[in-house]
Amino acid sequence: MEFALPFERGWECLEEIRTLIREKHTQITWGVEYRTVAADDLLLSPAFGRQTVAISIHEAAEVSYERFFRDAQAVFLNHGGRPHWGKIHYCDTARLRSLYPEWDGFWRLRNRLAPKGVFLNYYMRELGGLPA
Repeated sequence: MEFALPFERGWECLEEIRTLIREKHTQITWGVEYRTVAADDLLLSPAFGRQTVAISIHEAAEVSYERFFRDAQAVFLNHGGRPHWGKIHYCDTARLRSLYPEWDGFWRLRNRLAPKGVFLNYYMRELGGLPA
């Protein structure tokens, strides 16, 4: 799981994730990654329009991770985090729309440029409110 947060919220968020691991999810032994990312202008980029800190958490695939990831997601969202598109998150369309300022603009552009949805998979069709 990885979330991108406003730069100024990164350190505080990292401290909360650290506390979450130390106090509630003590079984976690994988490292936490913290990196900075420059702001960009890509409509659905987690770094859209803001200097960003990306925080990644990990757990082995064969270990039950959902409770930890859901608890961590709550922390990330509390700090204005946006999920990484290629990693686990539990955000629905309404939540994603609230996190990405150009959400509707992206879908209008996508629908205009590719009205038949040739490059959409089931997940993206669902997020865009398009028929399967």
